[in-house]
Amino acid sequence: MTTELTKAMATAATRFLDALDPAQRERATRTFENEAERTEWYYTPNARPGIPLIELDALQQQLARQLLHSGLSEGGYNTAATIMSIEAILAPMENWPGRPFLGYDRTAPSIRRDPAMYFVCIFGAPGAERWGWSFGGHHVSVHATIAGGQVSSNPCFFGANPAEAPLQPGFFLRPLEAERKLGLELFHMLNERQRSQALLLHKAPHDMVTANRPAVVEGDLPILPWVIMGPRAVPENLVQQQRERWEQATTHLASTAEALAPLAYTAVAKGLPAAAMAPAQRDALRELVGVYTGRVANEAAAAQTARTASDLDAIHFAWAGGDTGHSAHYYRIQGPRLLIEYDSPMEDGSHIHAVWRDPLGDFGNDLLGRHYAEAHR
Repeated sequence: MTTELTKAMATAATRFLDALDPAQRERATRTFENEAERTEWYYTPNARPGIPLIELDALQQQLARQLLHSGLSEGGYNTAATIMSIEAILAPMENWPGRPFLGYDRTAPSIRRDPAMYFVCIFGAPGAERWGWSFGGHHVSVHATIAGGQVSSNPCFFGANPAEAPLQPGFFLRPLEAERKLGLELFHMLNERQRSQALLLHKAPHDMVTANRPAVVEGDLPILPWVIMGPRAVPENLVQQQRERWEQATTHLASTAEALAPLAYTAVAKGLPAAAMAPAQRDALRELVGVYTGRVANEAAAAQTARTASDLDAIHFAWAGGDTGHSAHYYRIQGPRLLIEYDSPMEDGSHIHAVWRDPLGDFGNDLLGRHYAEAHR
């Protein structure tokens, strides 16, 4: 079965691949059965499967962005493009770091903060019964798995550093303002009893609980940043240096397994259920969920929109940390087929991670299960 969305994705992927020379095409493609790389994802500034924009000419880069555009809504694409561009804002904030992009060993020049260090990878043949693609780099990780004419867009991660950058006096660039503002507003709408049920921990975690694991697993806790990046990106001889820097930066956060235990992921959702919310609070919860699902193309978001409507009473909202907007904070929204995590670990609110996952269907696991079952009847 072909839909407008699957057709648009296949067309964009084919045009992109047709513009590559043989060596580039080899870099940009994997078999769909290569599950290890198909489900490998990062939100840190390090190499990942595929070919980066920096190795492509202007037309090829444009075609890569058209593929990204095919899987996102207008607002989602604009947000992704903005996040990529703020690498150029982060560079002077870090005194123009000249360190190479982590784990990237190609001959093309690279630096740690570079809007061209975003990788695109095609898994399988565009338009086949089963295929997919990914687009990712620092703070952008977008995936599409297509099976049986349906699309899965999870996990879908956006981050921002800086989360706020000054423009003209009194005006600011805030690419993830909706995720931040609506989450705080919902928490502030809760009464004392509801807050007590929603609040899992008085300190925020140092990162998202499920991190960049390929699947959501019972008991998940945040993992260390150099583990997230992988050994190729952070060699063993630099781990101790990374640990010392990390320990200095996280004294205000929950960062040990014991301290983080109340935030551990469990299939039984934690926090305040929507069933215990007032109508206005439930509306605010729906609006917040819509920010995340609204990142992707309408057809891809439709299934989650329908599930949110039918499962609303079972969706829980949980919080950790402060509630001023300028203190470290975290929230989680969890339902039967929904997991949203937002983490702002810096005391000045300058760094945000925000992901939408499907505990049962990341990387199209549910679609693939149905596809295989139907194919072997």
